[in-house]
Amino acid sequence: MCAVDSDGHVNKMVSFFDHRIFHAYSNFISTIGHYFESNGIEANVFGIESYYYEEEEIRDYMEDSSKVFEEAFVRYLNEPTNREKVEKLKKSESDPEKIRALAKVNFSNSIKELYLGLAEDALGTFWEGKIKYVFLGGGTKDVVSRIFDIEESEIYSNQLFKSLSLRMTPSSILLPFGLKSKLLRKQFLDIVENCLNFQNFGKKLFCEKGESVYLAHHSFELFCGKERSNPWERVSLLPYIEGVYPSTYEIKSLEDLNFSEDVDYNQKVIFVEGEGLTQKILNLILRIFMNGGNIVLNTKNLNDQCKKRLELFILENGIESEKTNFKCSLEYMSLGDGKFIILNGEELEKNSQNQLLFFWERILNIFDCKHPRFKGAEDLLFFWKYRETHSLDLNFEEIRRLSVYNPTSYKKKMKVYLEKNFSLIKLLDQGDVQVSTQPYQIEIKLSPGGFLSLDLGVYS
Repeated sequence: MCAVDSDGHVNKMVSFFDHRIFHAYSNFISTIGHYFESNGIEANVFGIESYYYEEEEIRDYMEDSSKVFEEAFVRYLNEPTNREKVEKLKKSESDPEKIRALAKVNFSNSIKELYLGLAEDALGTFWEGKIKYVFLGGGTKDVVSRIFDIEESEIYSNQLFKSLSLRMTPSSILLPFGLKSKLLRKQFLDIVENCLNFQNFGKKLFCEKGESVYLAHHSFELFCGKERSNPWERVSLLPYIEGVYPSTYEIKSLEDLNFSEDVDYNQKVIFVEGEGLTQKILNLILRIFMNGGNIVLNTKNLNDQCKKRLELFILENGIESEKTNFKCSLEYMSLGDGKFIILNGEELEKNSQNQLLFFWERILNIFDCKHPRFKGAEDLLFFWKYRETHSLDLNFEEIRRLSVYNPTSYKKKMKVYLEKNFSLIKLLDQGDVQVSTQPYQIEIKLSPGGFLSLDLGVYS
C-alpha cells in the first residue's frame, strides 16, 4: 500500500507479515550482530514493542488488516497444528467471528515471537530484552487533529499517565515541539528521563556508585486475564483507587504474575481475577500470601481445579478462615503478616456503584494500606516514586516522592492527608503553586500548568 503526503512524496507502507520484510529484517539483524562481534563493540541492545492510542485504547503497531496479512493468515490456518489450536478455541467460544478474531491474535503473536527470536539469536550476549513503548500522537485521530491544528497538550499528559498504569514507557518523539507544553516537558523529564529510563536500561548507564535513585512506586497490582475489558472496572475498584489513591496502581496480565524473595509483598495489595487462572499461577499467589502478601481473589469463572487447590491449601496449613456476606460472599484468612480475601465477583457486580465504592473502602481498611489519602484530586495527575534510605534519613524505612501536576486550564485545590506512618520531609520543584502545611495535612493550590514535588518519609 502507498500514500502520498502533503509534499507530494509517495510513501510505501510495508507489513510485518510480508515474508520479504521478514527476510530483510533477518539479514539486517544478523549483520548488526556480526558487526558488533567482529569489531569488539560492547553494546547493550534492546528491542521495543511499539503501541499507540486510538480513541483512548492502546493499539499495537503489529495489528494489520492488509491483504498481505489476510493471505498469510490463510496459510497459517492451513497448517495442521494451527487447525488443532482453532478447534480448541471452539470448545470455549461458539461465535465464529470471535473464534476468527482470537485465531488472528494467536497468529499475530506467533509472528511477533519469530521477530523476537531472530533478534535474540543474532545478537546473542548483546541482547538485553524488549521494552514496551507507547508513542503519543501516533494514532489516526492524532494525525488528523495535527493537520487541522486542533491538538491539545492536555490529552497527551493524560495518555502519558495512563501508559504508566499499563507498564508502558511513553515517548513524545512523534509530537511536534510546539505541542510539548512546559508542563508536558516537565512530566517527561521527571518520569521518563529521571526514572523510567533508569529502570529500563540499568543502573550502570545512569548513575555513579552510591548515588540515590528514585524508582516508580505502586501500592496496588491488578491482574487480569486476556479480556479487553477490565473486570476490576466492572466492580468499581479502579474508580475507587483513582478517587482515593490516584496513580498508585498497575494493570498486569495473569501471565506476568511471579514470585521473588527480594520483594516485600506486605507493602502492596494484589488483586487477582479468577477467569484464566491456572494452578501454576495460583501456587505463586499462595507463596506470596505465605510470605506476608496481601491478596484479593475474585472467584468469578474460577475453574474447579483451582477451587479444590485453594480448599486443600487451607486444610493442609490448618488455616482458620472467616466467612461472611457483605455485598457478596466473602472469605477472609490470615497467615503471619499475610492477608487473603476471597470474594464472589458475580454477586458483587449486582451492587450499585455507591455500594461498590463503600465496599472497597471497607476492604482496603482491612489491609491497613500505608498510603496518604487525597481529597479534591479530580483532573490532577500524580506520579509516585521511592528510594532506599541512607545514613542521613533518620529512622525512615524509605523515602517516597510525590509529584503533582495540573494539566487543566483551571485553578485546582487539593488536600493530602498523611497517615500515621508518614512524615513530610521537604517541598521541592515548585511551579505556579501555593502550599500550606498542618500536622498530618497538606493543602495544595495549583494554577493552570502548575506542578510540585514533595518528599515523604515512611516509618513503622
